[in-house]
Amino acid sequence: MSLKLLMRIVDHGCPFRTIDQTEIIHIDTLKAAGMVEADVPPAKSGVYSGEAVVHSITPVGLSIDQSMRRSGRIP
Repeated sequence: MSLKLLMRIVDHGCPFRTIDQTEIIHIDTLKAAGMVEADVPPAKSGVYSGEAVVHSITPVGLSIDQSMRRSGRIP
């Protein structure tokens, strides 16, 4: 799901904003993997309180996106 969201963000463009809890979890994962530059709200008891904003996709994220699209391995 994180890679599928990465592809959505590439298609949508930045900034990408969301308050969806599942999307925020995936954005946090993409950020930790160095694929996006993002602000993620703090989590309290497993619930994020606020909006996540992806400011940019890193060269690593763009490379992975392009590789998935070329190979047809779309999650």
